Amino acid sequence: SASLNAMATNLNAEPITKVQLNFKAQGLKNRDTLSKSDPCIFIYSIDQNNNEILLGQTETIKDNLNPEFAFSLVVDYKFEEEQKMKFYVVDIDGKGSKPSDHDWLGEVECTLARIVSARGGQFKASLQHGNKKNLGELLILSEELNASRETIKMILSGSGLDKKDFFGKSDPYLIFKKTKEDGSLVAVYKTETIKNTLNPKWKEISLPLQILCNADWQRPLLIECFDWDKNSDPDLIGQAHVSMNDLRSNVGKNGIPLINPKKQKKKKYSNSGLLIVNSFKVEESFTFLDYLQSGYQLNLMCAIDFTASNGKPTTANSLHYINPYAPNDYQKAIVSVGNILLEYDSDGAIYATGFGAKIPPEYKTSFCFNLSLSNQQYAMAIPGLMNYYSNAIANVKLYGPTNLAPTIMAAIQKQRASPGEYLVVLILTDGVITDVDDTVDAIVEASNLPISIVLVGVGNANFDTMEFLDADDGVLRGRNGRTARRDIVQFVEFNAFKSKPLSALSSETLAEIPGQFVAAMKQLDLKPLGK
Repeated sequence: SASLNAMATNLNAEPITKVQLNFKAQGLKNRDTLSKSDPCIFIYSIDQNNNEILLGQTETIKDNLNPEFAFSLVVDYKFEEEQKMKFYVVDIDGKGSKPSDHDWLGEVECTLARIVSARGGQFKASLQHGNKKNLGELLILSEELNASRETIKMILSGSGLDKKDFFGKSDPYLIFKKTKEDGSLVAVYKTETIKNTLNPKWKEISLPLQILCNADWQRPLLIECFDWDKNSDPDLIGQAHVSMNDLRSNVGKNGIPLINPKKQKKKKYSNSGLLIVNSFKVEESFTFLDYLQSGYQLNLMCAIDFTASNGKPTTANSLHYINPYAPNDYQKAIVSVGNILLEYDSDGAIYATGFGAKIPPEYKTSFCFNLSLSNQQYAMAIPGLMNYYSNAIANVKLYGPTNLAPTIMAAIQKQRASPGEYLVVLILTDGVITDVDDTVDAIVEASNLPISIVLVGVGNANFDTMEFLDADDGVLRGRNGRTARRDIVQFVEFNAFKSKPLSALSSETLAEIPGQFVAAMKQLDLKPLGK
């Protein structure tokens, strides 16, 4: 997702070209002892301050030194700007969310202009890492996308697929390969694998028409059906050469034959099963800016940690120490993120809360109180929030523990009272969360609403739990078995940005908001106002 930081100044920018990027690698070095590497690519843009902003991450391909990834990335290409990009190829080892959490296979840094200007839309570069060079090659395939707002939603199933496993049936999955203008094929989508069946039914596929066929309903598309194997390369069950028009016109019919080229010459061979189109819908898709320009607004809620682990506010080493000559880390984070978000909020009112303190007049512990220490829930813009914060520091008693669930539940109540608005919850905390199960349950509930949660870790505590809540590596599951319907949490550790401009923090913390916003609108079936 593009950063809100950039969008704040580009609402009226000139039209830009959208480019689809797909990825292959060749001749990777093996980092695993008993098997081959499990490669994955992390893709970053590099801003003017040399900050790396994550744009996307491919799927992981097991035991493969020449992977062809089905992941597709759509980026905005601006001819007049230098757009630096960096690609980290790693051997996935564990569940870490950063390239450095895994074994390095190599990296490439270049500009988007070099990628899109490569002959035939195929950019090739040697991978290197530190002083090590010639670690294999990264291939980036690019294609300019035709304008289209159409999103395809379809459900596919297989019928009577060939049995490929000796002790079972087959474990089938589909790969979609788009035909480029030069006739070459590039993988653009992969379904989930369904175990031990010859009659699979895959989850609904929802993709922009541009990704599958560049908005050309007649463009050839290759659909391959493979049998997944744990200890060997996948086996081709069969394939079908179709167009999106063919898929649309096959709803409810007998099915499209899947042909295995190796079996095709046999006399009695007819097919290796059928691809069934159970349903096919075309929907208009909308962007983040479509919603904003129609009148949707972002509201900001700010929750500040007042637990005792922050240190006594009157001492200079406290995270809450109010220095008249320089802001503390809490104040820096509020200014950095708050100023950007308030660009999209017409009244500038911030729902301001605190948690983890004993508050006057009775000095009972509260895990969600008005930062004003009165009945006033809202602060007017950043200066008003800062005044409330300074007053609270002078009057509350820091206590604990660090419970986040009450803040998130308050956000849920606030959003339900204002159903036409999108709520961004900025939570600043210094400590390890103590009510993890309750917090997960609250996040799962909030994922059903137009809410995003930005967690900023201040200080030197262990923030592993925050990384877990970010859920970049999986889906959060509550104690009742329900899972989060979408990823709504973004975690950033403030210390990682201390030596960088404030804009770096806002870029990182807000990068996922536009995508989360659009996902929420789709989930709730909400269109831009007036549509």
